[in-house]
Amino acid sequence: SVRLTDRHFNAVPAKGGDAFSQSLGVNTGKPEPVAVRFHGVAAQHVVERQWHSTQKIEKMPGGDVVIRLHVCVDFSLQAWILSFGPLAQVMEPKRLAARVYVQLEEARD
Repeated sequence: SVRLTDRHFNAVPAKGGDAFSQSLGVNTGKPEPVAVRFHGVAAQHVVERQWHSTQKIEKMPGGDVVIRLHVCVDFSLQAWILSFGPLAQVMEPKRLAARVYVQLEEARD
């Protein structure tokens, strides 16, 4: 059964600040501008959630959305983008687009 209680859980803050302040995962690195365009059902999914505290969503004609983040370019970011497959297009930075492309090609092979 389920019942409401007065007990609360208080998360312990990470040492050195917020563990997710620079990444979509628990990573650190130099944050930089990232822009990813989402199509179709992915666009609807992306706008329904806050992925990072720095995100800004721009709605495009035709239903696409562009999410802009200020995060480090790391494995967590790449994995997040790749999880959307062909419904995500990296707009910037170009080296992130190249990394995602290589990973998709490797998966295809």
